[in-house]
Amino acid sequence: MRKETNIFMLLLVISLIIVGLSFLSIGKAETTPILKPSFVAYSYWGTNESHMLAYPGGSFLPLTITITYLGPYTLYNVTINSTISYPLILSKGETTPSLYIPVLNPGTTLKLFGLFNISYNSEDKIYNQTLNIKYTLFETIPQTNKTIPIIKYMTLNYSVPILGYVNLKLAGFKTTPSVIYAGDTAAVLTVYLVNEGNVIASNVSAYIVTPPQLSPLYPGSNTINIGYLPPGTPINISFPLEIKNVTSSIRLLQPYETVQIPAPFNAMVILAVKGNNIDEYFDIPVDVKPSSYFVVSNVYHNTFTQGESNTYITVSLINLGNSVAKFTTVTLLPNPIITPYVSSSINPLIGAETINYTVGDVPSGGAFNVSFVISASSGISPGNYNIPIAITWYQPPTMTPMHQIIEVPITISSSFSLNSLGKLNSFTILYVIAAIVIIILVVMAIIGLRRRKH
Repeated sequence: MRKETNIFMLLLVISLIIVGLSFLSIGKAETTPILKPSFVAYSYWGTNESHMLAYPGGSFLPLTITITYLGPYTLYNVTINSTISYPLILSKGETTPSLYIPVLNPGTTLKLFGLFNISYNSEDKIYNQTLNIKYTLFETIPQTNKTIPIIKYMTLNYSVPILGYVNLKLAGFKTTPSVIYAGDTAAVLTVYLVNEGNVIASNVSAYIVTPPQLSPLYPGSNTINIGYLPPGTPINISFPLEIKNVTSSIRLLQPYETVQIPAPFNAMVILAVKGNNIDEYFDIPVDVKPSSYFVVSNVYHNTFTQGESNTYITVSLINLGNSVAKFTTVTLLPNPIITPYVSSSINPLIGAETINYTVGDVPSGGAFNVSFVISASSGISPGNYNIPIAITWYQPPTMTPMHQIIEVPITISSSFSLNSLGKLNSFTILYVIAAIVIIILVVMAIIGLRRRKH
């Protein structure tokens, strides 16, 4: 009997222990959740309707943050605030994105939205940002069955992709004309730019810095505002340039004087392109090639008087340039001083050809003469005049048509000068003298008769 009593007491103790452990387990489950609330978050640039790429230097870019609550409990009075850090900057007038939810059930998805600027100094990569989450859980106190609210805090990280970039390239350049020759006074530099990045370049402007031999053709012609430059679409911009008068000195043996001729040169133009997160510089060579250049070395003509016609004038020309002139032609230009002489027996259409003189190819240093038959205007005064001639040629290697206007000096003498008498023969001079003597004798006789009458 004693043995049975001991066994019963042992079983009772074991039962009490098991019941006690059961009560302890139940109380712990009611008061302390084993799992913590779980959230996941990610972000993208844009809205539900359209996504976009963010880039360093971007402004007023919309960022959407998506937050999903995974559970396992129902949360109350949930507040979610963004912590804004580099490289994000709130756009002007924007407030920090935040959200308040009275009751948050597992499986719920929330969204935060904000407008941001991105630091110019940032790189194209993924940056981490943080959300601060505050929520309330209701817990039951053991043995009292009383439920009380407990406020909890947690942080949640999410990534922000900044993967847009601008990659500005100089795709090419050209000048108009395609080859600039010494003596040209103006040209146009055209550059081709392309954005090889994946986002639009904004607030883009370009300007050129010119060397001493070149300058903007007019104030402000060295600066262009481009605005936006989309990716993959080349654009061209043009800068009008003035070419300075760069010369070299050459001394002529005849008529023993120094002349200045246009000289070739090589120059470097710097193209600067600025914009949001853009600061690029490109070197562009501009070469001015040698060309032909003609000067008058001498002029020959007989004594030329007012109203005189059928007189020859010969002009000596020399090519002082550093290049050959192909298919050279010299033309006497219309002017009020002299006109081409055309005999009445010659067809006027044929006579008009007398103002053109075909020379052909003239090498560098080559000299030649051209002659014209001319008539002087009767209404001009004696003196020294310049008459214009035009020299045209094709300039190798591009065979560009070139021209040059040269003033040729001539002297117009009086019709009654002693020099004009030198052109008369001896018999004509005797007749003239005899006529003058007779006129003098007649005048003296008339004067003598008048005196006798008185």
